[in-house]
Amino acid sequence: MRCRVQRLMPSTPVPAEQLETLASVVLAATRALVGLAARTLADQEELTVLQYRALVVLETKGTTRVAALADALEVSPSTATRLCDRLVAKALVRRRRSIDDRREVRIELAPLGQALVEKITERRLVAIRAVLEAVDPACYPAMLVGFGEFGQAVAVAPHQDWSEALTH
Repeated sequence: MRCRVQRLMPSTPVPAEQLETLASVVLAATRALVGLAARTLADQEELTVLQYRALVVLETKGTTRVAALADALEVSPSTATRLCDRLVAKALVRRRRSIDDRREVRIELAPLGQALVEKITERRLVAIRAVLEAVDPACYPAMLVGFGEFGQAVAVAPHQDWSEALTH
């Protein structure tokens, strides 16, 4: 099978049937990726998916306020506070008072949390590489473009446009 990379201009209309087929294929791929991701957390019995997401957000953003973490996770501030309480108790994150405003509490990834994110990320990369070894290398260029475009589209799309669809 030979894969060809074809780049559509944003203004090019896409037939509804083609879009539906692609959406079904992407749905199947996301289910496979979620399963792969869940397996990499399997031995972390005390760590929920939301807790892991919080650790990844903190790794990406660095030190932040609980309210900013809540926004990034799309949860209420009270949920984020309880989440942080649990992560602090596990020594995965640390709370610090802001030097500028003592009322403001900031959270950051603790060394143990950083190590855990790195360990799980490496497990995921190993699992993804194993899957990719089963894919025809001729498809890699198309996959690079497709996954890249998809990732960019999700990153720039306003949350209200796609987050509700993800819950159905």
